[in-house]
Amino acid sequence: MMLFLTLNNQRAISSLKRMAGGVGALSACALWPLHAQALEAHVHGVDGVVRNNVVAYLTPLKIPSESRPELYSNSVHTDVVNALKAYGYYTPTIGVTFRDRQHVDVHIDKGPRTHVNVLDVRIVGEAKDDPEVKKLLADSALMKDQGKPLSHEHYEYLKKQLDTLALSRGYFDASYPLHRIEVRPWEQRADIYLVYVSGKRYRYGDVSVQGSQIRRSSIDALQPFKKGDPYQTSDIAEFNNRLGRTNWFRSVSVRPQLDQQQGDEDQVTRPSNDDSTVASAQQNAAEQHAVAPVSVHLIAADRDQFKTGIGYSTDDGPHAQFGWTRPWMNERGDSLTNSLYFSQPRQSLAGQYRIPLEHPLDDAYEFNYGFDYIDDNDTRSRNLWFTPTRAWHFANGWDQRLYVRFSQENFTQASDSANVFLVTPGVSWNRTAVDNEQFPMHGNRQDLTLEGTTKQFGSDISFMRAVATTRWIESIGDNNRFFLRGNIGATQTDSFSKMPPSLRFFTGGDSSVRGYSYETLAPRDGDDDLLGGKNMLTGTFEYQRRLSGAWWGATFYDVGNAFNSWSDQSLKRSAGVGIRWISPVGPIRFDLAHPFDDDRSSWRVHFAIGPEF
Repeated sequence: MMLFLTLNNQRAISSLKRMAGGVGALSACALWPLHAQALEAHVHGVDGVVRNNVVAYLTPLKIPSESRPELYSNSVHTDVVNALKAYGYYTPTIGVTFRDRQHVDVHIDKGPRTHVNVLDVRIVGEAKDDPEVKKLLADSALMKDQGKPLSHEHYEYLKKQLDTLALSRGYFDASYPLHRIEVRPWEQRADIYLVYVSGKRYRYGDVSVQGSQIRRSSIDALQPFKKGDPYQTSDIAEFNNRLGRTNWFRSVSVRPQLDQQQGDEDQVTRPSNDDSTVASAQQNAAEQHAVAPVSVHLIAADRDQFKTGIGYSTDDGPHAQFGWTRPWMNERGDSLTNSLYFSQPRQSLAGQYRIPLEHPLDDAYEFNYGFDYIDDNDTRSRNLWFTPTRAWHFANGWDQRLYVRFSQENFTQASDSANVFLVTPGVSWNRTAVDNEQFPMHGNRQDLTLEGTTKQFGSDISFMRAVATTRWIESIGDNNRFFLRGNIGATQTDSFSKMPPSLRFFTGGDSSVRGYSYETLAPRDGDDDLLGGKNMLTGTFEYQRRLSGAWWGATFYDVGNAFNSWSDQSLKRSAGVGIRWISPVGPIRFDLAHPFDDDRSSWRVHFAIGPEF
């Protein structure tokens, strides 16, 4: 009878590894000169995974030039025997013939295959009723091996899975008091015994926080667990992620503090009807403290952060940006963000003061403010605005904002001129779900805004307005990518001549209907000057194909326009080709588009930097 034992004593394993490493290094120096080459095995009689395993065992063998190959026949024979045992062949007939020092022929008659006769796998302790452990066993290939050929791979893989699951779900005192495979080659029979004692599942203890400049209640609100909850690695990762997403800290480290003391040695015993060893191991595990305190180490983010950037797009031409951020203003975690944008047709200053509430990442007050100046096409506008907002982030990924925008806009749009004050309540929803923020292969973004005002609110005009945008990216394989975009907007007002340009619809440009200049598709007056429209509708279908590495080719079709009546849409169409480069600073898009409804231009170049979302 052959008996295979798996050691579980970590100290013994470490010692053996050190000894083996040292002996292996000396042997390599003494027996394998630098000019020795790896052995190439020509294996006959087996195929598939069995042949591959034999080759894998023999490849590391090297025969020095001063040695006779025949002296290594026993080594080759032993390696082949071990390679075959892994798949249940314990009585093979093996022939070894060397062609030279680098080539050997191995002829194998596998003989009968050993089958699993006894399969005794038991879970003892709290893990016995754990649904994740039950699922792991139900899906395990080993649990289906009763009466089938012996596979050491199935046995070792289940043990590895149990070890991984134990660490992720807090069974830190788990052990194998009984784990072995008994093989009787003359009977082609193998008996497998595997007893896994999980002990008690650890539960969260106290959470200690060091280095935080933010009040403790805000840190506690980010915890995805409570004291006494069962431990899960995913909770620790999520806590770490949430702390990082606040932008309050330059460094975040969340770690469980576990008792490192272990028992002297785990027992390896023979199976018997008496489970006293198993019961003893279970009792010892149950007496462990089984509490995992959590330590949080934080380093505050820099108080002031600055960024600058320059760019170019066919919509705005050359432009520059400057940003100043204070990720935390006080122990409550308030933040301040300001940005400046400069281009020839438009300049803007925008900022936000954010006050986190009970759930810092999901609930906040936001005070947005800014000034926009536009001098482009037939638009001249100065717009000063302030928008208090109540913001929520929901578990399903949607963001909701309730706001009131106070704005003063002095404008000239073609023949329309006015200085309009508005108090505009509104609500918006948006959600972005992508697999990669820089260049997603699958994802979508949804946006919907509903807003309006009346003179009873103190506004100079009354209107209702709705805007919706949908964008989708899907891929087939790694080299075919599809991008779809749709935009729709509608306005109801009796005072359109006083509607500010910021609330009118214009289409055309890099992110709308390519082939036409930026925001040049809209109703015009008698002098052919742009007035803008009450309504808007655009759509895009784009197919992209990887050319090589980070380079993609694209073909697209755009359609859309801005208009005043849904019965007279006069949609414009365009199509073209493009190049996409996934650069270190973000995707760069270069398009050549042909407008089908404009006799004045046959082709137009579009250039932009940034993802489609």
